[in-house]
Amino acid sequence: MRIPMILALTVTLAAAAHADTITFPDGSTMDGTVKEVNANCFDFVVNGTAIQFQREEVAQIEKNDKLPPPGKVAMIPAVEKWEREMNTETGLTADQRERAIVIIGELVRAHDADEHKRLEHELKALNKEANLVPFLKKNYDDLPVSPKMERLAGLLVIEPKASLPLLKQGLEMPFAPMRLLCIENYAWIQESEKKFTRDAVECFARGAVDICPEVQIASIYALAKTGDKAVTPALIKALETNEQRVNHVTELALTALWGVQFPGPPQVPVGFWQDHWKTHGAGVKDPIDAALLKPFVKRDRPTIVAHH
Repeated sequence: MRIPMILALTVTLAAAAHADTITFPDGSTMDGTVKEVNANCFDFVVNGTAIQFQREEVAQIEKNDKLPPPGKVAMIPAVEKWEREMNTETGLTADQRERAIVIIGELVRAHDADEHKRLEHELKALNKEANLVPFLKKNYDDLPVSPKMERLAGLLVIEPKASLPLLKQGLEMPFAPMRLLCIENYAWIQESEKKFTRDAVECFARGAVDICPEVQIASIYALAKTGDKAVTPALIKALETNEQRVNHVTELALTALWGVQFPGPPQVPVGFWQDHWKTHGAGVKDPIDAALLKPFVKRDRPTIVAHH
C-alpha cells in the first residue's frame, strides 16, 4: 500500500517532534524524551534507558526534534565529564575501575586463605593489564575511612611501597582499626626488607603507648622484631598500662631483646625493667626517649563510621 506523501510527512514530523532537551543548572544539556511520572519528577529516556530526575534538578526543558544519536549512553553530562577525567587521570576505563573496587572489596572480606590468595592473584593480573596505583591513590584524602582502608589493602597487594605515605598518614586517624592496619602493614613492609628505619621504629614506639590496646600490642610486636635494644624505654613505658594483655606481650618483648626474664614478686615488672635499663642501657646507641612519646591521637572519635 502506498502512503500518501502528506500522511508520511505528518508521521515523520510527529516522530521528529517527540524529543526534548533538558538543561542543567551548570548549563550542560541532554537530548532525549521526557516521560512524566508525577508533579515532582520525570523519567528522561535516552535510547531506551531512563534516568529519573527531580524537577528541581533541571533548569529547563525544551521541546524539539533533537533525538540523541543511536548508541548514545544515558549519562548525566557532569558524570560523563567526570568519567572522561577519570579515564585520563587514572589510565583506567570505567570497567577496569569497577573490577578493581569489586575485587578489593571481596579481598578485604575474604576469610578463607585460598580465596584470599585467588583474589590477590586476580588483582595483580588486573594491575598488569593497567596500572591501578594512580586510581587507588586518587582523591584518597577525600574518602570515608572504610574505602580508605580498602584502597590501602589493594595497594599493599600490588605495590606495598606505594602505600607507605598513606600508612603513616593513617596512624594519625582517630579510628583504631585504621591505626592497627597501618602499624601491622608498616611493620610487615619493614620486616620484609630486613631493615627497620629509625622513622618506622619511632612510629612503633608511639604505637606502643596508643590509647587502643590492640594497636599497642601490634606496635610492641613490631618493636620486638627490630631486635634493637634502643626501643627498651618505649617498652618500659608500655608496661605502665593497666591492660594485662599489653603487659604480657611487653614482658615477652623485653625478655626477647635482653635474654633476661622478670623474676616475679616481690618485684614488679616496671620497676625491674627500669632498674635493668639503668644498669645496662648506658651502652645502647640512640635509645628512644620515652619522655617524648605521645599517642597518635588523644581519643577515637565515635562519629567516624566505617561505611561507604
